[in-house]
Amino acid sequence: MKSRLHIIIANTVSRKNSTNDGQDENPDSGNRTLGTDLRTVPWRPRNRQMINLAQSSHIPENGKLPTLRDVPWLTAFAIRGFYELVRARLIFSKLEAKAIPERNQQAKAKSLANQAVPPATLARITYVIPRLSDRFPWRSDCVIQAIAAQNWLSSYGAASEIQIGVENPKDGEFGAHAWLVHRESVITGGDIDRYHVILAESGEDN
Repeated sequence: MKSRLHIIIANTVSRKNSTNDGQDENPDSGNRTLGTDLRTVPWRPRNRQMINLAQSSHIPENGKLPTLRDVPWLTAFAIRGFYELVRARLIFSKLEAKAIPERNQQAKAKSLANQAVPPATLARITYVIPRLSDRFPWRSDCVIQAIAAQNWLSSYGAASEIQIGVENPKDGEFGAHAWLVHRESVITGGDIDRYHVILAESGEDN
């Protein structure tokens, strides 16, 4: 059985392709599967290297636990992260095929020109979101994490984009993944090197 993520991604890509081809689409189609085989969607190479925020000096080193000096910021970011993940879970439960491109467009429209988020804030959002998600009693997969971080960044007036990719089916079992990009940084989604981009509204120019 296809996961909800796979269905949403297939519908999103199918909707985008039909719009680009000038085809009419039933606006009431909701989350029904539109029949897109993601293996046939053209892959888009990434046009630049992404910054690895996991190596930031503003968060604990990989494999190391937080120290006492991390407690103040970690407490504040954990509380905010919890709120954003719960909010994102509610959004995800009603997510339609058209929602991901529309969310990206809305985030860009609401952003302030050249608004930069401090590197420490970006790194700490990247650190907190997946660790909280792993501890929730419900699933908080890649799309939920991306929505949560996108809402968080939008509150600073910063644009970001949810992008979607797939693993090469020739290399093993097919898999879909979503992540959030802000400028040259991957905010959620971890290591995306093995994924081929199939949906990116702005060509990774956020």
